[in-house]
Amino acid sequence: MGRSFTWQFPEIIEFFDVPEYLETFEKVMSRKLIIFDMTDTLDAHSAFIGFLIHVKKQMEARGCRPVFKTSPYIKKTISMLGMNEYFQ
Repeated sequence: MGRSFTWQFPEIIEFFDVPEYLETFEKVMSRKLIIFDMTDTLDAHSAFIGFLIHVKKQMEARGCRPVFKTSPYIKKTISMLGMNEYFQ
C-alpha cells in the first residue's frame, strides 16, 4: 500500500455519511500520511467534527500526523468550537 492517501470530501457532509467515513478510515489508516481535503466542504454535520477528532487521535497514537486542508466553513466551525490549536 502506498505511503500517502488524499481523501477528498464533498460539499455537504450529512450525519449518515460519517459511519462510511469511519469504515474508509479503517481501510486506509495504515498509510503514513493522510491528507483530508475539505476545501470544497460548504456544510457538515457536527458528527463529522467528531470523526476528525477520532482520526487525529488514532493517527497520532501511531506516530503519524494527518494533514487537514479546510474550507472557510470548516475553519469557522473549528474556531467556533475553540479547537483551532487542536487542528493545527
